[in-house]
This record gives sequence, C-alpha cells and structure tokens, in this order.
Amino acid sequence: MKEFLYCIIYFMATGILGFILGRLLPKSWFLYNEFPYRCAKFERGGALYDKMNIHKWQTKLPDMSRLVPWAMPAKNLKTCNSIKLLTMIQETCIAEFIHWMLCITGLGSFFIWQNPLCVLLYLIYVLVFNIPFIIIQRYNRPRLLHLRYILLQREKKQNTKETQDATSYS
Repeated sequence: MKEFLYCIIYFMATGILGFILGRLLPKSWFLYNEFPYRCAKFERGGALYDKMNIHKWQTKLPDMSRLVPWAMPAKNLKTCNSIKLLTMIQETCIAEFIHWMLCITGLGSFFIWQNPLCVLLYLIYVLVFNIPFIIIQRYNRPRLLHLRYILLQREKKQNTKETQDATSYS
C-alpha cells in the first residue's frame, strides 16, 4: 500500500515538474509543421478526432489555463490575432510534448512498486491522465492552424487597404 501511494506522489510530482518544464522551454523549439507535431495523414486534418466527438468532452477535462491562469496564456479567440494564435498553436505542441514525456517518465513507477498492479496503475495514468490530453492537442492544432490562415489573409487584406489609403492621401 505504501508503494502505491509513492507511485501516486511520483505521478503528481512528475506532472508538476512537467508543467514547470513546459513553461520554461522556448516555444521556438516546437515547430507545429514538423514531426511529431505536424498533422499525420491518417488524422486527415483533424477529421479523425471529429469522429471521437472531442468537441463534446474536451471542456469537461481539467485545463491548465483555467487551473493556473497566471502561468498560461489566455485562450480567447475573440480578441485574437495571427501572432497570438501562433503562440496558442505552439502551446498545443508543448502540451503534447509534456504529456508524452509524462507517459515515458511514468514508467519510473515500476521501480517504485514492483507489483503486477503497478501495470494497471500505469495504464490508468497513461490512458486517463495523458492520452486524452494528447488527443485534444492534436484535435485543436489543425483547427487553430486553419483559423490562423484565415486571420493572416484578413490581416494581409487590411494591411493592403491601409497602404492604399495612405498612398491616396499623400
């Protein structure tokens, strides 16, 4: 029983450290258009995740931007520009990376508790506390990229119009 509790503490500690690491790592390291963050062919631009009805359950899971708002960029799409949206896209990469790392570091629980039940505990940890969050990031990223494309087009039109207006008054 003591080892079980140590495993839970270990999972919590690695989660906290993972969160801190995610805040410290440079966003420039996370390239949304490169492997492993680029949308894979089998994901069909996020359509795979639409079939999983992620839009119905993703808001029911804890979100670090709601739990620790002072440490996370706000997710407000209504007042968003392409630069802010790029930050949000990079945040999806960071979150995915951290959850994959937590799956890997979670294997350390086997050193703490050498019991067949530890396999079950680890699977719960991975399948309940990490994989759903990875799926959410992979679902949101193509949608955010599409929105960013639209915003970039609008910003380009706006800049062109402002340039034309400025030259017509000179």
